[in-house]
Amino acid sequence: MLIPEYRDMLAAHKRIQPYIRRTPVRVSEYLNELTGAQLFFKCENFQEPGALGSDAGECRILR
Repeated sequence: MLIPEYRDMLAAHKRIQPYIRRTPVRVSEYLNELTGAQLFFKCENFQEPGALGSDAGECRILR
């Protein structure tokens, strides 16, 4: 398997862009203070059911 180049990733993104559902990133001030770190939570639970891991498959099909 070849290592993809940046332009390959841009082309793949363009192909699947209509199917991408953006999910929010949340911050918890409480947890930041508790841990002494800045934590970010990507809310993938807002994705449509069955969407997890489908991006690569959709990109492959759209080629």
